[in-house]
Amino acid sequence: MKNNPRHPILHDNVIVYSNATILGRITVGEGAIVGANMWVTHDVPAGQTLKS
Repeated sequence: MKNNPRHPILHDNVIVYSNATILGRITVGEGAIVGANMWVTHDVPAGQTLKS
């Protein structure tokens, strides 16, 4: 576990609203929006909006 990357990668102009959870080595593309109370377990493409 010591040398394995574990944290998400957030590109420029990403918005993450309250109580959203991004788990593991996830990439959130430029300009993406992650809505409130979302669980993100896969990469999010640039410009994508995730909402519940």
